[in-house]
Amino acid sequence: MPTKKTKLKHIARVWIWLIRKGGSAKTTSAVNFAAALTSMGRKVLLIDLDPQANTTSHLGINPSSLESSINTLFTTIGVDPHSILRTASFSISKQPYQFDLLPSQESLDETDLSMQATQVGMFRPIIDALAPEYDDIVIDTRPTRSLLTISALVPSTHAVIPMEAGVFALDALKGSLADIENVRKGLNPGLKFMGILPTRVRETTNLSGNVLGQATKDHDRYLIRYKSPDGPRLLFIRDSIRMGEAPGFGVPGIAYDPTCTASQDYFKLAEVLHAQA
Repeated sequence: MPTKKTKLKHIARVWIWLIRKGGSAKTTSAVNFAAALTSMGRKVLLIDLDPQANTTSHLGINPSSLESSINTLFTTIGVDPHSILRTASFSISKQPYQFDLLPSQESLDETDLSMQATQVGMFRPIIDALAPEYDDIVIDTRPTRSLLTISALVPSTHAVIPMEAGVFALDALKGSLADIENVRKGLNPGLKFMGILPTRVRETTNLSGNVLGQATKDHDRYLIRYKSPDGPRLLFIRDSIRMGEAPGFGVPGIAYDPTCTASQDYFKLAEVLHAQA
């Protein structure tokens, strides 16, 4: 007698971007990574979990004009997360794409400051409610020590730390690496750390070279690499003025100028992490 086939449960990949330092291109990386995954045919949700709401603003949405945001889900009972979603539309080389956005507002700061350690599970129900509809969920977090970030690590499946090739970047790594390790020890042992992504790299400057050299010395096993015809290569994002211009037009950098060096790096990043996940 033939056996009944069991339908496999859909499991979205939940990517969290985190580092306890501003200026690390964390928001830029989260936005462009989400857009690059979308260009690969993935159905993507981008979540802005930073009270600064830079991800929301980057995509052309004024946070102060929103009647509800992700903070509403933390402060009001019975709100359907789907009712807060916005759509971010863009084109890459005239090909249209879109992904969903769960926007943020400044009021999220009050929620973060009032959180207790016993409440770090409060973000999981939001992810559980939305995950069945997406292939990938990408979370941008605030650039400071935050219980909201810890709460986002709990339901995440993959973590990435963007590290600016600057003088203070190495110190910022320690706290974020500790956050990931502590969550893996208890609340989320299945969390996969994908690695450290150097950003805003200027290959011709001594500073970028020195920072990358020190990062390789201290955290070599964590740096993201991929195979090339010449052997393993370090993956990093090159500095680009065009990336900084993109938020003014409300689109990801890879849509604003898909040919610039940083855009090419983000396309490669999505390809590599997708394969390694």
